[in-house]
Amino acid sequence: MTMRIWIVLGVMAGVAGMALPAGAQSEADNDAEKARDYVYRSWPVDDMIRQAAENVARRYNLNPEQTAFTRDMMAKRVNAFLRDNEDQIWPVLRDMMRYQNPNRKMDAQTAQRLGRAIRPIFEEAQREILAANSEWRDILSDEQKELHDYDRKQMDKTFQDMDNRFAGWANGKVDNQQGIFPAERPDTPPVNPRQPKPTEISAAKVLGTSLEWWDGYVQAFIENYELDEGQINAAKSILKELKERASAHEKSHAAELKAVEDKIRDARRAKDVKKLDAAMTEKRQASQYKVQLFEELKTRLDTIPRPAQKQKYAEKIKSFRWKNRPGFPDEPAAEPTSRPATTTPAATEKPVPTTQPAAEVEKDAKKE
Repeated sequence: MTMRIWIVLGVMAGVAGMALPAGAQSEADNDAEKARDYVYRSWPVDDMIRQAAENVARRYNLNPEQTAFTRDMMAKRVNAFLRDNEDQIWPVLRDMMRYQNPNRKMDAQTAQRLGRAIRPIFEEAQREILAANSEWRDILSDEQKELHDYDRKQMDKTFQDMDNRFAGWANGKVDNQQGIFPAERPDTPPVNPRQPKPTEISAAKVLGTSLEWWDGYVQAFIENYELDEGQINAAKSILKELKERASAHEKSHAAELKAVEDKIRDARRAKDVKKLDAAMTEKRQASQYKVQLFEELKTRLDTIPRPAQKQKYAEKIKSFRWKNRPGFPDEPAAEPTSRPATTTPAATEKPVPTTQPAAEVEKDAKKE
């Protein structure tokens, strides 16, 4: 996931704990709400998250369940930073946004203040984004992973560009690139991924390993099947029971899970992609009990919708595919294909509904 929302997330992560000069900190405390309003006029964050998730889904040709997980993951990560660090984030983002206007030149004093504050923490922001990408990668097919490998290399270049720019600011040097985002570079992805069928790849192996994602899965299920109040209560009751059982298991295996988390932390600090991917795999292996509980959650939820609800949903998604993918054919090739150089497209089409795996829904509908 290398769309601009992740760069915004990086900046947000970076500014969250930075130490501004005393005067600037006082100003940030006093006008955080006004700064938030200023930022939202140009960057309505909720809309940006939805649009970024759709852009990613189109670029990678995600299937419905992959799309639902991607949207949920991006919303949780970004909003957590905003919620926990709002007093620091909004004033700094406002100050940086002002200088995206080419007619407004950043002076050396302002550049030094912003550069010196952001650059040390930007390292941690990169590690956070690296970890998120490593987790997200696990829901991808082999073809989608090939594209992700390419995108991660481009992301590294983007981070280097930003770090160099912040270093220049810290020394009072400002060039034409004084906004948050670096200039776009040519985009020549190596593969046009085929959309994987739910039976081939799904987000379940990631969803099952962390309780963080279970609520989003159940909410998507409620919306997809248009459950009534009684059905919603039943779904939430099942979720509550299984989360309690999973939490009890986590407590009884706390030492084992901590050892794995330590490996993840060390790999993130070293920005070692291979070690991080290996540690994430080890985390999944240590979380198999939760994976089994998540499968139980899916099975029990599938008994809730009535036949008509299942049939309606099955009809809605049985021919699901991304139409008019910019730069890609409407019908993706069965094998990876190269395509001409272009710039990363911005999707403008309406979002598709979040979904459960189509094959499972159709199977249940036929049983009824």
